[in-house]
Amino acid sequence: MVATTADLVVNGSMAQALDVCRRLLRTGSSVQCVETAQLVLERLRSGGTDDSSDDVNALLRLLGNYVTPTRELTEEILSLLLFCDHRELLVHHLPKLTYQSKECVELVVQAYLELLATDRSLLVPVLGSLAEMPLDNSEKNTVVEATQSLLDAAEEGDIPAVVKSLLSMVTKSSAPKALGRLRTECSRIQSAALLRLIRHVEPLTTFDILSLTLVMGKSAENELAVRTTTSIAQSGRIHGRLMREAAMMLVRPEWTYLLPSFVQFCSCLLATCFRASTRVTLASNLISSSVDSFIVLIETASIVHEEVSSTSPQRCPLI
Repeated sequence: MVATTADLVVNGSMAQALDVCRRLLRTGSSVQCVETAQLVLERLRSGGTDDSSDDVNALLRLLGNYVTPTRELTEEILSLLLFCDHRELLVHHLPKLTYQSKECVELVVQAYLELLATDRSLLVPVLGSLAEMPLDNSEKNTVVEATQSLLDAAEEGDIPAVVKSLLSMVTKSSAPKALGRLRTECSRIQSAALLRLIRHVEPLTTFDILSLTLVMGKSAENELAVRTTTSIAQSGRIHGRLMREAAMMLVRPEWTYLLPSFVQFCSCLLATCFRASTRVTLASNLISSSVDSFIVLIETASIVHEEVSSTSPQRCPLI
């Protein structure tokens, strides 16, 4: 590799560096690809102030797509974590740039835990990165145990992502303590934040329907839940299969306390059908989904007869 090419990658403009890297990575041997990756790391090590996060992300994405990692390359990346200006991006791309040996994976886990000890703000990207790596049960237990005390550093809006990542690493031995801690953290999520997530999530899941049902049953937050339900119903994201799955879950003994709220939820869907802004074809589907849900409840839980007749119409008027 000629010196001028190396200089362009390390010291040239980002446009030059990207152009050279694309050419070298697409046409070079495995050894040349690793050498190119080392030049990119040298550029990051020099701390070029003109390199934007988007530019660095593009470089690292190229490496992830073309480079076959080596132990030496993994160690070089880890050496950058504590002082690189773009360490969150390094964390994001590291699963693809880690040599897949038990020893290297252990090095990454240890480096991440040391990183979190100095910067808790990286908890979410670190957990997301670890969730993509081939950890054995011992390593999973180490991560779960070490990060439980850091969960309070997560922002409210990041808690769902944190929970998802940790659940992917929970083992039989770590589950009781970890799930108890996660339950405590989930209680920090305010209903408004939860409903905002549901309003934009794609696709909806049974859990989202149950969450809406739970919030709808709270008198102080019923209006907000109704608005959110109306919005997602008019978006066409609620369908019969999803509603049937929710209804079948709610007839289980541990969930029956939510039945009155679910009746309100179904009534709200019916009310949405009569809004002028709801499409006719969509209204037909909503009516079918709601009625089918009532049928499931009535067939499997006689208590619903009483709930249907006692539901207050003031919660979600049909007109």
